[in-house]
Amino acid sequence: DLNSNSSSSNTSNPQHPAPLEPNPTQDPKALQKPDPTFSWLDPNLPLSQRVSDLLSNMTLQEKLGLMAHGQQAIPRLGVPAYNFWTECLHGHQEQGSGALPTIFPQPIVLASTWDEHLAQQVFTAISDELRAKDNAEYQKSGRRRGLICWTPHVNMFRDPRWGRGSETFGEDPYLTSRMAQHVVQGLQGTDANITKVIATCKHFLGYSLEGAEGVSRYSRNVELSPQDMTDTELPPFQACVQAARAHGIMCSYNAVNGTPSCANDAAMNGLLRRGLGFDGYVVSDCNAVAALTWGHRTHASLAEASAAALKAGVDIFCDRTDGVSETTRIPFVFSSFT
Repeated sequence: DLNSNSSSSNTSNPQHPAPLEPNPTQDPKALQKPDPTFSWLDPNLPLSQRVSDLLSNMTLQEKLGLMAHGQQAIPRLGVPAYNFWTECLHGHQEQGSGALPTIFPQPIVLASTWDEHLAQQVFTAISDELRAKDNAEYQKSGRRRGLICWTPHVNMFRDPRWGRGSETFGEDPYLTSRMAQHVVQGLQGTDANITKVIATCKHFLGYSLEGAEGVSRYSRNVELSPQDMTDTELPPFQACVQAARAHGIMCSYNAVNGTPSCANDAAMNGLLRRGLGFDGYVVSDCNAVAALTWGHRTHASLAEASAAALKAGVDIFCDRTDGVSETTRIPFVFSSFT
């Protein structure tokens, strides 16, 4: 993520600029009143029917506007702007005047307690705060905030040179899996009908080194054997998806066995969706899609990179989406939107 403590994030380099945010001029209170006949507004209808109705009434450009993590409002349909990006690794990452979140120890410290139930208590407290802050913001401005967290970090701490090791639960896949399950349950809650805060397990897959010995997270290839994949890398994500029912997954910067994670159909549509049964949303790590062009150099243009990511199963881009509209010229992508 761009706000990690890694020296390789390069957020100031114009080659890979920071992702776009929602348009601050889009005041939710100024949204025109949507047509009440839109069935997607009826909370008594099945979710699938509401989603189908909303999609059927959206234009292609409106659909593209919902692909970035900083989603743009659709006033005529009553859809407000929303920012998917919230960090709560060990407390809500909040800055500015009046920001007073409770900050807990880093995950590596929490893991050293070997107490999965304590982990769930900690993240229940974090989700309580996020809900309270959302309620306060909604009453003040009509905006929703902080209901989707890009947490937990469930990669293995495999090399002490990795500056992000403190974000992980350590080097053991079983302990990480147990901690991940209870962190997700603390964030999302245990009510099958109400999700407090959506958890997003990251980074899928094999992300564990950057910045050391000239290694760049934007171009690194990780060779994983079938045994290493099964015994080490997949169990934490399996716990997230199958035991805790996490609603979100973030794909990683690196490549696995030669294919960049955020353009890896076999990993995301195969292992994740069909293999583990994941039915939530996938977000790219920030600038990971753009890095397919200047990092991995596997795609010649942002449009081609965006198309590859979509085809591989990415739903939301934590990326600048300047070139996404160009993907409509690519037959696969155009047919998937229309």
